[in-house]
Amino acid sequence: DDRQTHLVKTPKAQKVPRKAYRAIIDKDIQAALDFLQEDFSGMTADLEALNPKGLITYDLLWTLFPPNTEVYSDLNQLNEPQVLRFVSASYEEDIRTGEKWYEVNALCLNHSGTYFGWAKQQFEIKRFEGNQPVASLVVYPLSCRDDANSLKDLLKSRGSKYVQLLEQPTCCDYGGCAALMIRHTPKGDEEEVTFTATRRVMVDPKKYSEYSENSLCRPRCFQPIASSLATIDQNDLQFCHYRILGYSFAEIQWCALAVSKLEPPDWNMEAFDKVLMPPTKRDLIRRLVVEHRAGSDETPRSNDIIDHKGESLIGLLSGDPGVGKTLTAEAVAELSHRPLLSVGSGELGAELKEVDNQLKKWLILASAWRSVLLIDECDVFLRKRDQTSLVNNALVSIFLRRLKYFNGVAILTTNRQTDIDAAFMSRIHFKFHFGNLGITERMELWKTFVGGGAHLDEDKLAALAQELELNGREIRNVVFCAKLLSKTEDPPGELTVNLLSRVAKDLTDFREP
Repeated sequence: DDRQTHLVKTPKAQKVPRKAYRAIIDKDIQAALDFLQEDFSGMTADLEALNPKGLITYDLLWTLFPPNTEVYSDLNQLNEPQVLRFVSASYEEDIRTGEKWYEVNALCLNHSGTYFGWAKQQFEIKRFEGNQPVASLVVYPLSCRDDANSLKDLLKSRGSKYVQLLEQPTCCDYGGCAALMIRHTPKGDEEEVTFTATRRVMVDPKKYSEYSENSLCRPRCFQPIASSLATIDQNDLQFCHYRILGYSFAEIQWCALAVSKLEPPDWNMEAFDKVLMPPTKRDLIRRLVVEHRAGSDETPRSNDIIDHKGESLIGLLSGDPGVGKTLTAEAVAELSHRPLLSVGSGELGAELKEVDNQLKKWLILASAWRSVLLIDECDVFLRKRDQTSLVNNALVSIFLRRLKYFNGVAILTTNRQTDIDAAFMSRIHFKFHFGNLGITERMELWKTFVGGGAHLDEDKLAALAQELELNGREIRNVVFCAKLLSKTEDPPGELTVNLLSRVAKDLTDFREP
């Protein structure tokens, strides 16, 4: 068995030379072999009995891990397969509790946010009694798997994908578990937990290292190597880590993402056609966005006398909550083939210095990721300056100064249509005010959120749109709840106008009179 090559060979396989000048040496070697054969004979017999059955005992764990062997583990936060290079192992014991375990140290290729290289990973195999299947261990030799060869090919392909993702920030579609760190108070203990990340993510270990506080997810590489795919040994690609650091746009979280679940983005080019605004206005915004996207792929050309000023595309959307401002921003992002980086004005802070630093950070990220930056409900930054409110004047000045040198696409939303500072209005490339939804607009929203799969009575749906003056967000929530409840209807899964009406009236009971 290859895994036993670091055990002593039996003397039966040794032929001692008989030449006179080697007699003394041969005698000593033979004596040592005889001693080892006697000492290890019981252990060898145990292994010969256990190996065919795929079993191992705690005391014989050390026989599984010869130097530089390839080891396998999939007991991790994201349940992803991982192959590592074995380095060392030892039996350990906690003298306070008496707990015993076998500690295995191995290496994988990872990116620390600063450089790419070998990172150490530690596994603990808790003490157990009797025999245990090797494949049930938290880590075990890759050679113990029947699919070892096909798995290595799969992980080499994943490793190639991993290294390519390191070349530059990359927007991807994602659906599945991701990992992040949370800090418990008051002790300040840190724990790595998982959450479900959906839709768009940005892979960027460097920005993660710079801006994220999730220290547990950040690996420590002690032996950097070249990060160019062409210079990495192709056999080493299988050792690349199963996850990579990035940002989830929908969940607004820095996190670690499973490489296997990252896919090229599937942009929804039809989303902008569903935005409720006059066709001429929609066409103007479409042309501006498409042209700006085309220009940004080339060498930027400034629209200002000073270089790197006037390269941004700024939009202002105003109106009451739920009338379509955020939906429009999402549609603009899809149209421009960019992710939507959403920031609430409250996340920018309250103190002037904090606001300046936070705004700088998000503008840097938006530029680096070529994303559409949505700053939601930013009324406080747009308010007209006067001689009585120094703090408000300072906030507006900070906002204007930071936007001046921004070279991406930003959309700002506000509930106010007037009382906006003139200096800011001069930097707006397009603006649109969403009025209250009429019957026609509500009807279109009902159809959009219900989807084409459901066959509803249009007359009843029109009556519902006329009866209940809901905004877009409320209509979306009603449809979401109704689809869930429809699974309990008879027949199950059938969405009806009556069900929509019942749910809508239940939800609107909480409205203020």
